[in-house]
Amino acid sequence: MLSISPKAVRYILAKGRPVYLQNNPMSSSCCISLQEAPSPHFGRPADERQYVEQEIQGITCFLPRDFPEDHELTLTLRNFLGLRWLDLDGWKLL
Repeated sequence: MLSISPKAVRYILAKGRPVYLQNNPMSSSCCISLQEAPSPHFGRPADERQYVEQEIQGITCFLPRDFPEDHELTLTLRNFLGLRWLDLDGWKLL
């Protein structure tokens, strides 16, 4: 399940655009496969057929069709030296 932190909600609403989570490629070796957390982006995905549109806390979000619903994940706002970006908390590599 995806939730959005209050700071991230304010930031996204100020941008006035939907958000989508883009899957990162799977990394595999001889005995293990890992996938980094999906990357949040503003706007609509290039191929909307690969995504499910949901409204979460008043924000239009496009989630990958294979996005896990059984984990508590939070879209948060990060900042460093005045730069701000969205990040996904709670993702487990395994």
